[in-house]
Amino acid sequence: MEEMKMSNQYVVSDGDAVNLQYLVAMCTDEYDTHIVLFDNGTRMGVTDELFKKIMAAIHNQGR
Repeated sequence: MEEMKMSNQYVVSDGDAVNLQYLVAMCTDEYDTHIVLFDNGTRMGVTDELFKKIMAAIHNQGR
């Protein structure tokens, strides 16, 4: 299961990474469709549904 679509990689800023790690930690074990790449090099897979929730949360907190 090492094959991942590179087009599904997303880079987030350091400030957003904390929020992402908190939300991703609550993710259940499902087939990953997105890879979140943190500034520190940490890679995490999240489901498409969770990814949308994460991005929405970050967008709302940035206001």
